[in-house]
Amino acid sequence: HQARLDEAETMLKRSLAASRDMKGRELRVALALGNLGQLYMRQKRLALAEQRLREGLELVAQTPGDHALLEAQFLQDLGSVRVENGDLAR
Repeated sequence: HQARLDEAETMLKRSLAASRDMKGRELRVALALGNLGQLYMRQKRLALAEQRLREGLELVAQTPGDHALLEAQFLQDLGSVRVENGDLAR
């Protein structure tokens, strides 16, 4: 199981790097960050999960247009990280 998670992490990191190389594709980068954040959450690497999710949320917020659904997904995932940390007040 861990080998498959490691493989998924490698693929997601490659996707993130490729997305960052595509100028003007901020939402694609945000999605890659979100996927990586979700993987880290599943692995209980919560500090990394929060970091990637916050990066993705910031990119979504900076991208022109209405991306409320994507923003909501990031906020939900960040809330899940808080629950996993036992930080229910935040």
